[in-house]
Order: sequence, then structure tokens, then C-alpha cells
Amino acid sequence: MNDMTFDQRIEFLRVCYRMFLGTC
Repeated sequence: MNDMTFDQRIEFLRVCYRMFLGTC
């Protein structure tokens, strides 16, 4: 079993995506 749930993974990707856009 994975440590992270699907929702947690989506939230993590959202944060990374926001940080990525912030560097543009």
C-alpha cells in the first residue's frame, strides 16, 4: 500500500505546479 492517498498526491502536485508557475 502507498503512504499517500490519491487526494494527497493531487494536492502535492498542485503545490509543485503552483511553485513551478511562480518561477516563470
